[in-house]
Amino acid sequence: MMAGYMNIDPSFPERILRMAEKDQEWRHETASTMARAEEFAVRIGALTVPVLGLLMLVAGVVVSALGAPWHAALVIGGLPTLVAALGSFVAQVRRPATEPSEAHSTIRRRSRSEA
Repeated sequence: MMAGYMNIDPSFPERILRMAEKDQEWRHETASTMARAEEFAVRIGALTVPVLGLLMLVAGVVVSALGAPWHAALVIGGLPTLVAALGSFVAQVRRPATEPSEAHSTIRRRSRSEA
């Protein structure tokens, strides 16, 4: 195959190989960068969720000590909701763009079977 390119221009095979090598190098760099970013995101998430939980608990105790037990109950009761919402948000953000959600794949299956 490369012989055909060499007939057109003697430098084509080497240029094609150089382009392929540069592309492969870029892919390795990108994968390495993505792995470092993923590691950073996991560490931040692992630190942020417990800190937010402790802050909500402390805020509830402080509000209760100030004489507003119902408000304290709301603050402490909101903790599970906050943690669940954050977990859901992080899961959505970290889902790869190429991974179809279950809802989309169900719609595709239905439209194909109806056709």
